[in-house]
Amino acid sequence: MMRHLLLIIIITFSIKSFAISDEEINAALNYIHKTSIMDGAVSIDNIERLSATTALITNYLLSMKPDIKIEAVLKEYRLRGLETLNFIRFNNDKYVYPDELEFILSDYEFLKLHLNKKQLSNIEYLVGRVFLHLVDDKRNAYVIWEKCGYSGHAGCMNILASAYFSGIEGVEQSIEKSIHWHKNVIKTGIDFNCSGIFSAIKLQTLAYSFPQKFEPNDWLALNKEKIRLERLIKKRVESNQSCYGNMAKLSEYMHGKSLGYFSQEKLNELKSSFDVPQFLSVAVLFNDSFNRADVIRVLSPFSEDAYCDVSLLILEYLKRHKKDVFDEVNREIEDKIYQFECEFHKTLISLKQTQGQW
Repeated sequence: MMRHLLLIIIITFSIKSFAISDEEINAALNYIHKTSIMDGAVSIDNIERLSATTALITNYLLSMKPDIKIEAVLKEYRLRGLETLNFIRFNNDKYVYPDELEFILSDYEFLKLHLNKKQLSNIEYLVGRVFLHLVDDKRNAYVIWEKCGYSGHAGCMNILASAYFSGIEGVEQSIEKSIHWHKNVIKTGIDFNCSGIFSAIKLQTLAYSFPQKFEPNDWLALNKEKIRLERLIKKRVESNQSCYGNMAKLSEYMHGKSLGYFSQEKLNELKSSFDVPQFLSVAVLFNDSFNRADVIRVLSPFSEDAYCDVSLLILEYLKRHKKDVFDEVNREIEDKIYQFECEFHKTLISLKQTQGQW
């Protein structure tokens, strides 16, 4: 009897010793939350802890058999952690762990039954990324993102808007569908931080480049909405945080000047808001006489993405107002845009060429 009692005590003590505490699980969930919201800021330094954290959740699920609600929370966080972990591996060393991808996909199937539409759309945004980049299954990625887009997730709608505009990854090109999805992103306001503002900026570019696809006053209406959302963002965070950066201001300045929408006073106000000298130098260029040397000089300091944005603005302005200078610089600038693989800008130029506007 004493031996039997001793055995029970030993077994109970062993289980208790190896049990995972609530504190450990909460710490794991907090760490995954922290790394997942960091997005691109995580690095190879996070691999060891993320591996241990997701393994802890897996062991807890196997040993503790929690109820459905807790299981859903744990599987959601495991999915997030494994998605982040495998993207770190893939981005650094071009490898993934197939067994962890299996967990991601099986957790997704479980969560489809136990999350509400909004919660699930956040997961679908991540799972679409897994299908496209880690599993190399474009069709399923866009099927999931479309479902997620119809649930109102701004990230998924942005992906669809970009894919339909450029016709990438096997998606059939459609400017109309791209416009449709960008408009839906704007309707989300500031629910997804800057997404609505970015879509308003993108639509302004399309309204400027393809006015036939918009109503006459759409550019101005989009500009007002962009500014309204920017004010809401600043009010919500109670700081000077801004989505409406130098590139957006430059685009507004150049479009407004080209279309004759703004007074000189408004243009000067916009110009004075640039806090980077490079952007101010582009605006100054639009008050002086253009020549090839000035255009190339102004563009030269910009990095790849900014170069594509700024150069396209300049080319479109030159095409409308300074055809002789456009003819001089177009090929040189276009070659760089293609060299930098700026998908949106290449597509815009290609569409204009097709329509005889370039």
